[in-house]
Amino acid sequence: MISQNTKKLIQRLADATSQRRLEWESMGDADAFSLAFPAHYIRLYRDHDEEPLIKVSDGVVVFLVVVDVTEAVIERVSSNDLIDDGEAHLGKLLYNMYGDARSIAVGAESSLEELLTQLNIKLS
Repeated sequence: MISQNTKKLIQRLADATSQRRLEWESMGDADAFSLAFPAHYIRLYRDHDEEPLIKVSDGVVVFLVVVDVTEAVIERVSSNDLIDDGEAHLGKLLYNMYGDARSIAVGAESSLEELLTQLNIKLS
């Protein structure tokens, strides 16, 4: 069973991420992103090998891992775990948070704005 604090953490992280209030960073792996805190960090990644319990979009499972400064795993939860626990909405939220975190980490918005500016110049 997934703890209430873990569920609250996912909800708060997802809300803050969707509002672009957190600075997710790429972990060097195209499918993994991290968020640093003073005594912990959070890793968000996709696993293409595990079969999702529900198809959210592209058929992958998203994992959230909380690690402390000693590299000990404090919590590990997947979108499948949330669905198994009767929290399908949180499983979808975790999946959506992954997409938002990826967008932040790779600087998608600024890249798209730059492309639009360059396109406007070329078409002028």
